Amino acid sequence: ACKNLDRPIQCRAFGKATGAKLTLLSSVKNHTDAYKAAYDATLQEREQYLDAQANALRGEGFEVDYDVRPGFIADVTNDFTDEHSVDIVITSTRGKSGNAHWLTGGVASKLMRLITTPVLLVQHNGDAPSMKNLLLTLDGSIFSERVIPYARALAQAFDSTLTLLSVPEVPEVANYRAPSAAYQSIRREAEENMDDFLEAVAEALRADGIDVQTITEGSNPVQTIVEVGEKTDTDLVMMTSRGRGGLDLLFMGSVAERVVED
Repeated sequence: ACKNLDRPIQCRAFGKATGAKLTLLSSVKNHTDAYKAAYDATLQEREQYLDAQANALRGEGFEVDYDVRPGFIADVTNDFTDEHSVDIVITSTRGKSGNAHWLTGGVASKLMRLITTPVLLVQHNGDAPSMKNLLLTLDGSIFSERVIPYARALAQAFDSTLTLLSVPEVPEVANYRAPSAAYQSIRREAEENMDDFLEAVAEALRADGIDVQTITEGSNPVQTIVEVGEKTDTDLVMMTSRGRGGLDLLFMGSVAERVVED
C-alpha cells in the first residue's frame, strides 16, 4: 500500500524490483462541518488524481489498484492493512505541507504506532530512491531478527550491499561504575558475542548471494546508527521498532524514532 505520496515514484521503484501489486491509498477528512461540506468535491478530485497515477503505472506494466476512504490517513491505513494482506506500507516522511518535523505528532509517527505491518519511510525529494546500500541494525534479540527476511528480499531485488550493525549495550567507561579493567573485559565480551552473532547472520545471507559486511561498534545506538549510515553511504536503514524491552508501542524517544528524526 502506497500512502498519500505526492508522486508515486517510491512505489514505482519498489514494485518494479519486487513485482508487487500496488495499492494507492488516500483519505478525505470529514470530521468537521467544513470538511463535510467539501467532502464530495475533494473525494472526486482525489479519485481523479489516483486514477491518473494508477493508469500511468499500469502503462508501465504494474498491477495497481487505488482506494480513497473518509477519515484520517493513519486510521484509514490501519483499517486497510487489517482488511487486506498488505506486506509493506510505503509513505514519504514529508507531505505537501513541507513540515520538516513530521515526527512530532505527525502522520508517520501515528502510523508507526497503529500498525504492525512493516513501514518504509522515504525522505521525499522527488528523485528515484536508491537501494544500493542497506543498513540493518540488530541487537541479538529474536524480535530484532524479524527484519532479516525483509532485508534479504530487498537486497536480492535491488542487488544491494547489506551492512549488519550492532551496538553493544555497554555504557562508555566514564558512565560505568566499575574499574576500567572490568569495563574493558565486559565490553570485549559483549563485542565478541555480537561479532559471532552478526557473522552467523551474514553467512546465511551470503549463501543467498548477498554482499554482506558486519560492524560492531559504539555504545549510543542512535548516534552510532546515524554515523555508520553516513560512513557507509546508506540508502535505507532497516530496524524493528522495539527490541529487548518488548514494548507494545513505539514510544517517542525510542531508537527507531530518534534515528528517523536525526
